[in-house]
Amino acid sequence: MDTTPAPETPASTTTPAPASAPPPNAGRIQATNLCALALGGCFFLPWMQIFGGQLSGFEFQKLSEVGKFFWLMPIFCGLTLFAGLTGKSQQIAGQLAGAAPFAILAYGLNQFGRNLIDALAPGAWIGLILGVVLFLASRR
Repeated sequence: MDTTPAPETPASTTTPAPASAPPPNAGRIQATNLCALALGGCFFLPWMQIFGGQLSGFEFQKLSEVGKFFWLMPIFCGLTLFAGLTGKSQQIAGQLAGAAPFAILAYGLNQFGRNLIDALAPGAWIGLILGVVLFLASRR
């Protein structure tokens, strides 16, 4: 009777599981998430200086029924952030969120004319810059 041990089969050997590497576009997803979060925060920053006071997007949306569409900016930012955190595509929501400040600016220019540019507060300018960055970062 042969008492030599049987050679180990590949199934019985234990190899350590490879460490899960981050996806190749993890940096872009994080940058898009950060831009979406910052742009959503711009909704609450001062957008315009009127009569010594400052109005934010949150305050503008209270002024009229049409102002309710201003909520699309933080909603699209939230959808972009949610998509990034769940691993889904951020392309559509990110581009809509990035375009939202420009749609709001176009609406304001239509309502108030070119003098609106002189009354814009830093929150509006930061929102426009973040809108461009988010629009570009969420593209493929």
